Amino acid sequence: SDDMTSLKNLKFEIVSARTVESRKHKKYVAYTVMVRVMDEMEDSHPAVLERRYNDFLSLYNALRKDFAIQLSTIPFPKKTIVGNFSPEVISSRCTGFEAFLDLIGSTTQIRCCEAVTSFFQERELIDALKLIRDKQYYQAIPLVENCFWVMNKLQTDRAPAVLRNLCLWMCVIGESGDPCAVGLAGLAVRRFQGVSDSELLRYYVPLLSTTIELCRRHEKDAAPLVEHLESMIRRGI
Repeated sequence: SDDMTSLKNLKFEIVSARTVESRKHKKYVAYTVMVRVMDEMEDSHPAVLERRYNDFLSLYNALRKDFAIQLSTIPFPKKTIVGNFSPEVISSRCTGFEAFLDLIGSTTQIRCCEAVTSFFQERELIDALKLIRDKQYYQAIPLVENCFWVMNKLQTDRAPAVLRNLCLWMCVIGESGDPCAVGLAGLAVRRFQGVSDSELLRYYVPLLSTTIELCRRHEKDAAPLVEHLESMIRRGI
């Protein structure tokens, strides 16, 4: 189902924090966020990403425009002039960030908005697309896979970001020659069958064509997909 009731119960944890020093950036603390689905079964694909204080602050400020009432229920960690790297400040911020993320996870409108989508995937997608342009497919795979899993947890199975990431993951694995791409392609085709969004449907015919090509490359039966694609073309879709 693609309605909002199919959103999953999530647990957000700041599992670690490390101080980063580089020539490009001033010294800062990178917080590792783990996102897991909470149910009877253990989540076999927890998503992990690193964000710094300014990333959380930018998201908080973006959300305040539309969700000020909801955000007023939690205290967001304040900027400090000194002491950013003290264990006390880092520990306090971890607690504050978890409360902030829990609020996002428990509020459907916030969870599915553009600012949250960007926070959880934009940096990794940009890095992955650079690698893909350089034909470094193996290096891009874990980034794209993580983007898929984090959005698949945050949003519904047929949400645009989820389907786009699934198609990208399938293509990158396909380019690497891994036969697992056939299984991902099958999953993408099944999920697209319930889609009515015209913006998303423009991906469907290219998806079918790519899936047929992958099936043939890995000696799988493509006949039902060929028939389905030809039927769509005859109907002018």
